[in-house]
Amino acid sequence: MTKVFIIEKDITSASRLEAKLALVGFKVGRPSVLQDLSLLLSEAISFGPDYIVVEPNSPVFEEVGIIRVIKEEERLKDTSVFVYSGQEKKGTIWQKWEQIADHCFSKTDLDAEAFADKLKKISKNKKK
Repeated sequence: MTKVFIIEKDITSASRLEAKLALVGFKVGRPSVLQDLSLLLSEAISFGPDYIVVEPNSPVFEEVGIIRVIKEEERLKDTSVFVYSGQEKKGTIWQKWEQIADHCFSKTDLDAEAFADKLKKISKNKKK
């Protein structure tokens, strides 16, 4: 089963996304603590995700920092990182995310259900 680890500061958004991803067949994990980056990474590594979905637009994650830390973690090197953010899809922050993450999507363009369907299609294509 394909695994997705969600890193999202808003519990309501995270729960909604978790439910939608589970409905389309993913096994979903979330960190128990968001403020401790080393613990968050440890939980992600233990879960062994195929994909990490992150909402990096938070002071806790230092916007680009969380993506860079995930991408530089040797034990997560084969994990694709998706930005799924409520941040407006323009400006330098989006450009930075697009340079670092594997894929970037806006919550204003795709609701949780549409994002889950999109990730499912990407996952199927990756397996081919």
